[in-house]
Amino acid sequence: MAFAEGVTLGSMYQTHDSLGIAASASYKSKYVSYVSIRANGIIAIGYTNEKTLSPKVTGKLLVYVPTNKGANLQWVVSTASTVPTKYRPKN
Repeated sequence: MAFAEGVTLGSMYQTHDSLGIAASASYKSKYVSYVSIRANGIIAIGYTNEKTLSPKVTGKLLVYVPTNKGANLQWVVSTASTVPTKYRPKN
């Protein structure tokens, strides 16, 4: 299945370099320690251990996986995420 950008789901970009964006550690903030692009377009977000962040989320990982939703590309929160379900964004 092809998408608007001409990329199929199984051949998604796999690195920051292939997307032409900065390395994962470049996306640090008070609550985010990194944003990583992984194989097949998976996006992983690592949270910091910031004391003002909920202890339920500190040091946890949020993973988005691209899926085909009727010829549309949609990212859904993966079960590989370590952030408790209650604190994850809704799909």
